[in-house]
Amino acid sequence: MAWYEKLKFARKVRGFTLREVEKQTGLSNPYLCQIEAGQIKDPSFFKVAKLMKLYNLDIIDLGV
Repeated sequence: MAWYEKLKFARKVRGFTLREVEKQTGLSNPYLCQIEAGQIKDPSFFKVAKLMKLYNLDIIDLGV
């Protein structure tokens, strides 16, 4: 499973909708969709870190 698929999986396991994640992180819904689809090849570490914090993940969990 790719790192972006793990983010999507973690979001769903924790019961968050994309709109909820958008509100809690300040990241736009389209940007979140693109990350989860693997369309953004080199996202900002700080933006991914916001998601990791919300989902209670660390870098090892993503396997990056």
